[in-house]
Amino acid sequence: MAGASVDELKSRIAQLERQVAELTQRLSLLERSTRPRDENPGDQKTVREKVVYDWQS
Repeated sequence: MAGASVDELKSRIAQLERQVAELTQRLSLLERSTRPRDENPGDQKTVREKVVYDWQS
């Protein structure tokens, strides 16, 4: 790249910036899809009641 012109370098930098933006966006989507979901409060209450019922019997 020592003999590359300024325009070639600017073009290369723009291409790399687009690539970084695309990869950042893809990473964000992957992180959202692997994030644990919050439990439904109703489900938590049902599980607690079931445990108490099973323990009492």
